[in-house]
Order: sequence, then C-alpha cells, then structure tokens
Amino acid sequence: MRYLPWAVILLVSSACVVPVENGSVIDSTRDVSPTNPPVPTEVKKLATNKRWVVLSRRSSLVVSGHDSVLGDHTLTFDRWMGRIEGEPARLTVDIDLSSLRSNESLVESITRDHLIEVDKHRHATLVASLGAIEDSKLVVIDGTANIHGSEGPIKFTGNIQLEEDAVRFDASFPMSRRAFGLLYPPVEPFLDDSFKVTVHAVAKPERVDAQELD
Repeated sequence: MRYLPWAVILLVSSACVVPVENGSVIDSTRDVSPTNPPVPTEVKKLATNKRWVVLSRRSSLVVSGHDSVLGDHTLTFDRWMGRIEGEPARLTVDIDLSSLRSNESLVESITRDHLIEVDKHRHATLVASLGAIEDSKLVVIDGTANIHGSEGPIKFTGNIQLEEDAVRFDASFPMSRRAFGLLYPPVEPFLDDSFKVTVHAVAKPERVDAQELD
C-alpha cells in the first residue's frame, strides 16, 4: 500500500459509490478482487514522494442527474482538494459544497438550498484506503464518505495513468441520493434517486509550486 500516493487525485469526494436505501451497497468493484497484490511497476516510480495533492485547475468533478421535468442536467464544484499521506496510505478529499454550479438555475437552487442544504452542511468529505489490482492500471478506493451530515461506505475503481511528473485518475460511478438523506419532498416524485459521478483529476508531489496548486 505504501506505493499508492497517486490516487489522491480523487476527489472526491463526496463522489462515490454509496449504500442504497435498503442498506446494500452499489459496488462497482464486484468483478475484481484486490488482495494486496504486487503494485504495478509504473506506479512504483511515484514512491519517492510521500504526499501528493490535487491540481484543482487541471481537474474536474461532475455530477450528472435526471428529472422528469428538466431532463438531464449536471452539477460541478469549483473548490475541492485531495491529498494522500501516511503508511499505510490514506486518501482524504474535501469538497466545498457552496462552490456548486449547474447548467440549470432551478436545479442549482434546489440542490444547494434543499437537497444539500449548504447553509447547514457546507463540506463533504471522503476518507479511504487504496488498493491496487494486479496486472492493471486500476485502483480500488474503499472508505467512508460524509455528506449532508450522514456517513456511508464507499467502494469503487478508477484508471491511473502517468504523465511525466504528474498522474491522472479517471473514474465514473453511480451514487444514491437517498443513502445520504438528500431529499426534498415537493420534488421527490420527479427526481431520479441514482446519479453519476465523473472524476478527471491530476495530482503532483506536494513540493510543486503553491500557486499552481491553487
């Protein structure tokens, strides 16, 4: 596990595979079995740095949802951070929910004021361990998310790719609103429970220029 600092680029945060209403877990890793396998050679090249941080200006976190009135819509977050440190390696992600934006003003207002209730719950967090899948560029994120004052387990996979002195992480996975109490009774009949989180993130060693990290 000590050679997995690159997975810090997740973010996400708050973006994760979560339990559904009946307590079961939507698990996108069910077809893989990471049991402390050898770490891929290209990942070991990153082991000289003990802490990595997300370059927010080169990364994106997008939530895609659907309702029967407005159809498809997206949400993004402008302010979020991620880091990984310690041994065994631990991933920490924090999202400033007040930085939410949407392509639909009504969706943004309902999500911010009624579903997330930003005035009461400004931040969403993710704390997780990291696991490699043998002979692949996949990483398993397994931990706990805190969203809207509720905690729930997270487990999903993503792709890792080296880019000179940085690493890129890409993942896309489903998530449940009701699992974290993201409810607003007047519009519940029109909203899908499940939505998709897509992460495209880049991370560098902590020693990079603080201005670049934003």
